[in-house]
Amino acid sequence: MISFRFIVVPGATLEVQALAGDTSSSQGALDSFQAAVEAARLRSIPGSCHASLSLGARPVVFTSDLYGNACEPEWTREAINLVRSLLSLQGAGQGLEWGAGSSTLWLLSGLIGQLESVEHDVGVATKVNATMQSAFGAEDLQARWRLRVVPPAGPVLTFLQAESYEHYFTAYIEAPENREGAYSFIAVQGMARLAALRRAVKLLQPSGGVLVLANSQRKAYGPATSIVPEHWRVHTSGDERGATTVWQSCLPGAC
Repeated sequence: MISFRFIVVPGATLEVQALAGDTSSSQGALDSFQAAVEAARLRSIPGSCHASLSLGARPVVFTSDLYGNACEPEWTREAINLVRSLLSLQGAGQGLEWGAGSSTLWLLSGLIGQLESVEHDVGVATKVNATMQSAFGAEDLQARWRLRVVPPAGPVLTFLQAESYEHYFTAYIEAPENREGAYSFIAVQGMARLAALRRAVKLLQPSGGVLVLANSQRKAYGPATSIVPEHWRVHTSGDERGATTVWQSCLPGAC
């Protein structure tokens, strides 16, 4: 198994919009989530993306006013706005993503204190590593980022095929070593997403954690609604071309 370990110091600061609600109570937390959702629905102007930092292609219909550009996650613009607001309320925390890429650059640019990325493709991991070094500097890749590369045990060509062969991705799903409840943010956007989602529910902190499922419009990911606790706060944006679902964890009876 190939493994990389790096660290990124944030190279940008984010302008944080104050959200209504007293987060010291469960009702206040709910009000803050709803306020973040409403704020996320407002169109924002996408930032620029220098060609040297661009990671991954985008479908033609994924215009940057509706979806993230090549320096942002391939989520809906609304989901990007929502997650930015929720993470800004949290402060620096521990993040995890299955599937490295443009989301890695975005998360490490001031949104996450420490990030663990799990990637199945060696070529993608190599490119992401090079881009992170270009963006943040090799000397700073020491304490904030860990990149784990875990190829599947058998041939899988597409994301949807991986749902039928998730046993090939056992080591990939089990790669994160942190204890249950350790992560304040988790993005499921790589291979074997339903299996990753099942583990993510256990790894996410039980209250106030943020969980993202990319491309949630795909029929193969329909069982996600039965995997994630039904009492968690949830918001889905997008359409049949591309949708993103964002959950915020909460304890039973406190949502």
